[in-house]
This record gives sequence, C-alpha cells and structure tokens, in this order.
Amino acid sequence: MVDFILRISGVHTWHTISLQQHPQHYLVLIRSLGPHAISKYQKNFDAGVYSYPFITINGTLIKHGVVSLETLRQDLVS
Repeated sequence: MVDFILRISGVHTWHTISLQQHPQHYLVLIRSLGPHAISKYQKNFDAGVYSYPFITINGTLIKHGVVSLETLRQDLVS
C-alpha cells in the first residue's frame, strides 16, 4: 500500500467535495454526519489527519490522509 498525506487549505470544502465525488471513501455513519461534523472531528478529536484507507486507483491500493495547513504549521513548530 502506498501512503499519501495531502495538505489542504479548506477542510470543510475538501470534505464537501470529497463526499459528493467519492462517497464510498467514507464509512456510512461518517458520511451521514456530513462535511461539517467530519471537519469538526478532524480538527478537535483526531490527530488532525483524516485518513482514507484501502482506496484503489489504477489497480494500486493506496491510503491518503488530509491535513489542514493550520494543523501542519502547528505541528512543524511544536
């Protein structure tokens, strides 16, 4: 499995678009909560990275995580 970490500037916007284009990347329960709740969870209760495991792209199994620019900056200076 190949791992990617993507730095994004708008967590809510990312999850809104991702839920529309790739709803299968989210667990059904998480998907039903919507982008606002997912963004809040990512910021307040997780390590700041929301991971999408077991995604197949062109026959290659990948996992990608998204982290906000703000969280990445804080992590790099602390």
